[in-house]
Amino acid sequence: MELVNEIPLKPLSVHEFAREGEKLKLPEGASILRAGYSQDRAHLLAAHSGCSVEGTAESGRILLHDCDATRGDSGSALLLKTQDGDYRILGVSVAVRTYGAQDYGVAVPSVNFREQLSTRNLIP
Repeated sequence: MELVNEIPLKPLSVHEFAREGEKLKLPEGASILRAGYSQDRAHLLAAHSGCSVEGTAESGRILLHDCDATRGDSGSALLLKTQDGDYRILGVSVAVRTYGAQDYGVAVPSVNFREQLSTRNLIP
């Protein structure tokens, strides 16, 4: 198959976190979206928008979020919606875990893999 017209897609940029000591500084009031292929609809991209980062754990090496997740969602992109409506890669969703009495989505923040992608020229 050959497309008649080019699709104007551009790669997403990776969010650059600021740090406060060992902790990640999170964007205030940030709206995030988790998009991936869940077990219950493995051939259809599913997204949960309007969720938020609830905090961090493990000295900022893990983001805790409130996006819905189920089996198969590991590896889903966690995207930050910017004020101008663009999206940036915030992290990769990897699990659901209980901290205290609360269940959270768990993600690896982009700060943990940004440098490796950059040195391989895989991000803009």
